[in-house]
Amino acid sequence: MPTPMIIQIVGHNRGENHFEPILKWLEELGLTFRNPAADAITWWNDSGDQLTTTLEDVLRKIRNSEPGNVQMWFSEGRDLFISWEKREMLIYLDGKSIEEKRMVIRAIVDNFIEIRSGLRADWKICIGNEDAIYGIE
Repeated sequence: MPTPMIIQIVGHNRGENHFEPILKWLEELGLTFRNPAADAITWWNDSGDQLTTTLEDVLRKIRNSEPGNVQMWFSEGRDLFISWEKREMLIYLDGKSIEEKRMVIRAIVDNFIEIRSGLRADWKICIGNEDAIYGIE
């Protein structure tokens, strides 16, 4: 079984969570929070159960640096799993097409470069898997 491909984003700022814009960038690509089949926003608990939530709850957890996860959807049956804990966010790219991976990576890197050029986001971005991680600071 191949090692999952991930994007790891680490925020170095203390007390401020800058992960909310990342979700907006993914929405701009056309991903949605609502599962098209279930018409609900979904997440997974530690027991492996898929549960429903609200966008407000997802954003509250991110803003308060509470651990959590959410699925965003390319289309029915094509989701992107995102988890976060304190100052780290993981975007899991395993099982995605090359085009979907390229689209997500490009959006993260392009927006990161824009932020680094103008705003003060203090992030480190790593792309890869357990065998090979490539970082941008």
